[in-house]
Amino acid sequence: MLVSDYLKRINYGGSKDVSIETLMALYQAHVYSIPFENIDIKHQIPIKLVKEKLFDKIVNQQRGGYCYELNGMFCWLLQELGFDACLISGSIIKGKHIGPQYDHVAILVTLATESWLVDVGYGDFSLKPLSINSHISQHDGKNSYHIESLDTKTFKVFKWKENEKHYHVVYQFSTEPCVLSDFEPMNLWKQTCAESHFTQMLICTLPTINGRISLINQRLIVSEGAHKSEKIISKEDIPKVLALYFNIK
Repeated sequence: MLVSDYLKRINYGGSKDVSIETLMALYQAHVYSIPFENIDIKHQIPIKLVKEKLFDKIVNQQRGGYCYELNGMFCWLLQELGFDACLISGSIIKGKHIGPQYDHVAILVTLATESWLVDVGYGDFSLKPLSINSHISQHDGKNSYHIESLDTKTFKVFKWKENEKHYHVVYQFSTEPCVLSDFEPMNLWKQTCAESHFTQMLICTLPTINGRISLINQRLIVSEGAHKSEKIISKEDIPKVLALYFNIK
C-alpha cells in the first residue's frame, strides 16, 4: 500500500501518531471523502476481496464501495500506520431477524486498555469511533449511539431514533479477529442474490458538514440540518449526479 496516496485520497494531512486523536481524525477524513456505494453491483461488475484491487478502485480510481471494501481498506491503512487493528464480523439486525455471521464487517482497534468499534462502511452510521468499553451513550456530533455487551466477546450497537424517541439496534458484532477472505462467501451472495438489497437498488451516500446527501435509485435526497429535500432525476442524469455530488466519474 502507498500510504501517502491513501491519505491524499481522504484529504488527510494530520498526525500519523498511534493515538485516539489520530484515529478519530483519520476516521472523519475517510467518511467525509469516500462514499458508501454499490455502483459495481448494479452494473454486475464482480467485487473480489483482494486488497490490491480494492486499493486501485477506491484510491486510484477515486471510487467508493460497501462494507467489505471500505472497512477492508481502512483496516489495512490503520495497520500500515501501526495501529492494533483487525477486522471483525457483524450481523445486521432488522426487527427480530439477526443476520448470519460475516453479514457485515467492521474494525476493532485497541489502544492501551480501551477497544474501539471503527466502521466507515455501514452508510449512515457514526462519524467517529465508538468505545466498546463505555456503558453510556456516545454522541458523534449528529447522533447518539450506545453499545451493550452480551458476553465478553459479543456486543450490540444501538442508534438513537429521534422520531421514535428510543434506541434501535443496528447490528451485533464479535470481537474475534477475522481476515478479509472470511467474508468472500457473503460478499458473493450480496452482489449476486436477488434477495440482496444491493442487487435491488442503487445506493450512493456521503455525509456533509451539516447533513447528508444520498442517491437511492433515481431519488436524490439532500439533508441540511432539519431541512430535507428530495427530487427525482432521470436515469440519463445519474452519471452527472454521481460526478457532481460524489466525485465519481
